Amino acid sequence: MSEDRISVLIYLPDSLEPTLAGCHIRDHGQGENIFFYFKEYLVNPAAISIDPVNFPLSQGPKIKACTKGNRWLIGVFQDSTQDFWGQILMARCFGGSIENPLPEDLLRRGGSQRTGNLDFHKPDSHHKIEPLDLPRIGDREDLVQTARSIENHETRIPRPNSMLKLQRTSLGGARPKTLIEDERGMWLAKLPSQTDTGFWNNARMEMAIMSLAGKCGIEIPEMDIVPTNEGDVLLLKRFDRIKTERGFSRMGFLSCLSVLEGLKDRKHAYSYLDFADSLRIHFPNDWSASEGAKLFRRMVFNILVRNTDDHAKNHGILYNGKRMSLSPAYDIVPDFCLKEQSGTFNQSMAVGPNGKRATWDNVLAGAPHFGLTREGAAHIIREMAGTTADWREHLISHGVTEREMSFVEGSLDSNLHQEAKNLDAERKTEERQTGRQKWRK
Repeated sequence: MSEDRISVLIYLPDSLEPTLAGCHIRDHGQGENIFFYFKEYLVNPAAISIDPVNFPLSQGPKIKACTKGNRWLIGVFQDSTQDFWGQILMARCFGGSIENPLPEDLLRRGGSQRTGNLDFHKPDSHHKIEPLDLPRIGDREDLVQTARSIENHETRIPRPNSMLKLQRTSLGGARPKTLIEDERGMWLAKLPSQTDTGFWNNARMEMAIMSLAGKCGIEIPEMDIVPTNEGDVLLLKRFDRIKTERGFSRMGFLSCLSVLEGLKDRKHAYSYLDFADSLRIHFPNDWSASEGAKLFRRMVFNILVRNTDDHAKNHGILYNGKRMSLSPAYDIVPDFCLKEQSGTFNQSMAVGPNGKRATWDNVLAGAPHFGLTREGAAHIIREMAGTTADWREHLISHGVTEREMSFVEGSLDSNLHQEAKNLDAERKTEERQTGRQKWRK
C-alpha cells in the first residue's frame, strides 16, 4: 500500500513543548485521508482533542476522501497550513509546485508558528523545536523589500535571511505577511503588496473598519500601524498565543470551515445559522444567548460595511480543552462600492433561511438560531446602524482620506443603512401578516 504518514503533535495548555498526539495517513491506493489518536495519548490525563467537534478523544479513525491541494486535508489541518502566500514562500525555499503543493509538504513545512496549537513531523524522527527568532519591528524594511522581490519573481533575493524568516512564520492568506515580536507580544504583520489596487491605504482602511467593529461591541485584536518606505504595515496581535515569562503558550483554533466539515444535509454551502447551531450543540456549556448575540453582531457588521469576503475561514473559535469561545474578529474590509453603485448584494455565507441575500427580513428570520427573538435582533441591528452612522468621522480619525472614502461610500451608506436605523420587527411582522390576509381575501 502506497501511503504517507505524518505524526501529529499538540501543544497542551500552558506547555511550551509539543506532545505526540496521533498519526495522519494519506492512503494513495484508496484515495483516503486518515487520522487516529495514539493509545498513549488517549490515556494522558492532560490530553485534549485536536478538534473537539470532529475528533473527540474517544473517536476512532477519521477518514476523508482525497482531493487536490490542501483541500485533501482534514479541516483542522487545513487551518494549520499555508494559503497562497505561504505556498509561494515554501516553493521558493524548498522547490515544488505553487499551484498544487503536496499536502504532506504543507504539513511538514508550515513552520512552528502556524495557526493554533498543532505541529507535524515525519514519523520516527526527533521533533526539533525551532528557536523563536522572530523578526523585530526594526526589521520591517528588509522584510517588505524581500516580499516585494518575491512578488516580482526575482531570481535573486537580496536578503535571503529575511526570506527564511518570512517563510518560517507565514500564516494563511494571499497577501504578503509575516510575524513580528516585541515586548508586548507576537503580531501578525500584513505587508504592503504590489497587488494593492491604490484605491485606498490597505493598512489604514482595515484598521479603521476593524476599530469600527470594536465600537459596535465586537471583540477585535489589538492593532497598530508602522510605516515603511513601501507603505504602511498593519500589525494585529495574535490571539492564539499567550505571552508568559517562559515564552508563548498556544490556544487551539478551529475555523468555521472546520466546525462545519462534518455537517450533513446543509441547505447552503456555509451558513452563519449552521455555525451557531453547531456551536450550541457541541459546546452546550459554553454557548449562551450572549455568545449567540456576539456572532450575530459580526454577521450584521459584515452586512453594514458590505464585507462580502466573510467566508468560512474568516470566522473561528478558540479552544483550550476546557472552554470554547469565538475568536476575535479578523479580515474585515469593505467592498469597493461607489455611492451610485449601492444596491442589494450577497454575503459569502448564508445570513438567514433565504440564503446569502443581505436583507434585514432574511437576517431577522434567522434570529432564533442565535438565541435571539426577532425584536431583540432588530434592536441590535438598529443600535449598530446608529453606531456606524458616523463612519466618515471615524475613518478620517484613522487617516483615511476623502478620496479613499469615496470608493467605499456605497458600502457604508446605502438604503440598507436607512432601513436598519428605522427597523421595527414587530411592525414589519404585522404588515406582512396583514398583507397575507388581504391577498387571501
